[in-house]
Amino acid sequence: MPRYTRKMNGKMNGKKNGKKNRNSRKNKKGAGFADMLLGVGRVRGQKYEKWLEQRLVLYFDDLEFVNSVRKIFGYDKTNIAGRGQLTKKMVEDELCKRSEEDRKLIDPKLKCD
Repeated sequence: MPRYTRKMNGKMNGKKNGKKNRNSRKNKKGAGFADMLLGVGRVRGQKYEKWLEQRLVLYFDDLEFVNSVRKIFGYDKTNIAGRGQLTKKMVEDELCKRSEEDRKLIDPKLKCD
């Protein structure tokens, strides 16, 4: 077992046998490429979920189902955007902020003022 040198306050200073511990550099590196890909996939998934929610609420008029699924997975309380339980008006407002092309894909019947 290596001997550690200690500071005055009793905490280890990262040296073993008089040499600096170089293993700690591995922990200081930034996120790897795989972590970045996972983050991009998560953002894509969130956008996809929002599209599906909007399509279900506006085109198929299935607000009860969407809110029940959101409640099962905890999105009614812990959603980052703070949307809570969805209403048809909230979804219409979100959709009207999108581009014309996106609106036609999600609900071609919706008329935004």
